[in-house]
Amino acid sequence: MTRHAFLLALFLVPGCTFNTRWLEASVTAEGEPGEYTTFVFDGPSSGASDTSLEIRGFERPTSSAEAVVVGLLGMNDDEGEVLSAFDLEWTRIDAETVSLDASDLDAPSGFWIDRIHASVPVDRDLAIDTEGGSVAVSNVTGRVAVRATSGSISVAAADVVDLEATSGSIDVLAHTGRVSATSGSIHLSLTGGVEASATSGSIDGTIGGGGSLVATSGSIEIELRRPLDHDLVLEADSGSIHLMLPAGASAVLDLAADSGSVEIETRDVSHHGDDFEGVIGDGGFRIRARASSGSIEVLER
Repeated sequence: MTRHAFLLALFLVPGCTFNTRWLEASVTAEGEPGEYTTFVFDGPSSGASDTSLEIRGFERPTSSAEAVVVGLLGMNDDEGEVLSAFDLEWTRIDAETVSLDASDLDAPSGFWIDRIHASVPVDRDLAIDTEGGSVAVSNVTGRVAVRATSGSISVAAADVVDLEATSGSIDVLAHTGRVSATSGSIHLSLTGGVEASATSGSIDGTIGGGGSLVATSGSIEIELRRPLDHDLVLEADSGSIHLMLPAGASAVLDLAADSGSVEIETRDVSHHGDDFEGVIGDGGFRIRARASSGSIEVLER
């Protein structure tokens, strides 16, 4: 039973009353101005399994953070003493790197950090590593790297991303980067190319360049929003591949489905049947698609 479910059960026990109240209060930390290029975030040092992180970029030179502490406050508990057991501080690692450190190791039983909100200068890099809980990043134009062991990742309005979720989905709006999900789906909205892989889950969305998309157990449904700038590789071991090309697209197609059909509908190619190798438009970069157990469909907008 999770902590949330256990505490809810206490309130629902028939005939029981408690001289308690639910605590939800904040511990804050203000960062010093500095020419830091990288901000590092980790989950609470206790390894709490459900602490979420939310980081936003702002047009200002300083950083700030807030940790929201929750728990059931008993009649003998002092709120001030409870909050004083939680630490949140910015620590300078070197001339270019600063870390946000959160700790609830000394916290009384039944209290924990539920979520952390932080703001950083908009043009900095982020490095986030958390054992549990979701991660949300928005309006950060530097490089965003996230490792989430158990929880989803959401990134909006970033430049270059490097995202890895072991157990959770990924939703990203950025220019380009690398995205990997072991157990969860991936949704892309990129203006450039991407290297994306999903071991157990689907990949969908839009991209603006070449790269590779690999789904081991799931489908791929992707739209190319502009002409290719590199080759594009699509591989689905157990699922179908659907690719929408922009109007007037040119490419060399190399499409093969081991157990399924290959269908192409563009302005100059109409193909319904087996594997296909050929050129659309003026040729150029190669689109290679492989479906081990599923069909392949290529359409032109």
